[in-house]
Amino acid sequence: MRGGAAVRYRPTFRQFIFGVLSILVGTLAALAVGEAVCRIAHGDKYLNIQCNLFPPGSLVYDAVTGWTYRPGYVGRWRSMEYEFEVRINALGLRDREYGPKTKPRVLFVGDSFVFGAGVAIEQTFVRQAEQALAQRRPVECINAGHAATGPDTYLRCVQKYAPVLRPETVVVCVFPETDFSDTLLFRNMWEAHRNVNGEPCMGCEPLAREREMSVGGLYRASALYRYLGFRLRCFSIVSDTSSDKSAWLRVYLKDPPEWVRDAKACVLADLEGMRQLCRAHGTTMGLVLLPTELNVDPTLWRRVAPRTGYGMDAFDPDQPFHWLARYGAQWGVPCLDLRDAVRKAGGRDCFYKHDRHPNEKGHRVIGEAIARFLETERLVPAGL
Repeated sequence: MRGGAAVRYRPTFRQFIFGVLSILVGTLAALAVGEAVCRIAHGDKYLNIQCNLFPPGSLVYDAVTGWTYRPGYVGRWRSMEYEFEVRINALGLRDREYGPKTKPRVLFVGDSFVFGAGVAIEQTFVRQAEQALAQRRPVECINAGHAATGPDTYLRCVQKYAPVLRPETVVVCVFPETDFSDTLLFRNMWEAHRNVNGEPCMGCEPLAREREMSVGGLYRASALYRYLGFRLRCFSIVSDTSSDKSAWLRVYLKDPPEWVRDAKACVLADLEGMRQLCRAHGTTMGLVLLPTELNVDPTLWRRVAPRTGYGMDAFDPDQPFHWLARYGAQWGVPCLDLRDAVRKAGGRDCFYKHDRHPNEKGHRVIGEAIARFLETERLVPAGL
């Protein structure tokens, strides 16, 4: 103090530069330590963030379905969060072998949810439903799941497998969030399939091939960047005007674009085709509506919807589920909406953290719910 006035400390320019450099060096040191820890703890674990459901050698051309899994194929498929074994039987299905029919059969058709991406075959909800039903009656639940497909392929699977396996019931498992867009997308893909020496090809490339995600150089170079990216990144979507991107959200729009209305008509036509096939084979049909984490967590929905640019009021989260439920009510097809069962069992805890497929818990919850549904609706006879 001099003359009653406070003396203010004013750092010199050199001191200011030293302070800035100290912060930068400290930050770089912290990043270096973080990078080293992540490399030791995780290595390249997060480089493969997407499961390739069509690895080389896994598929063969099929005149009915366009493609099917190669009979006798065995492999281990890996993704960021899981690794699981795939064994394909003589029919081209991820299931055990089936001989002469000795028990009532339930044929499940659907996409990778039915196939069981991420879990062992014993953990799939198809097998979980069978185990639950077998406590009271003998039954065989057959997994005809074909990954990355839509209802048009489910129809072709019923056409192919129902006459061979002679099920009492066909359970059509629809994933409302993507099956409408997939119907248009994969219908065009099926028409483009070419048989090249028994291999299904799209254009000049085989459908079963190595695939890599397009990622940046920093993502590939830094384990810390990968680790933080998946823990701090908000749920992301692609919001543009094309039908092949963000299509999984556009199906919820109260005033959907024309392609969604076209897709809806195609899906309902596919369901009607399956119902008619079931009638022709003396088989009953059930409809199961599969949710994803977005359908069972209102908090997640409130976070995602505003980012689309449409606003919350533009969406109806129930819409695609109601479309399918109304079809079932109109034609007497029993319908199970799994959202409540999954929500009560833990919601997002039933799904992988960075993958939209159900985890082991999710499959168990879904399988038990389906078993109750089949019994309640009397879709499984007591015996042959």
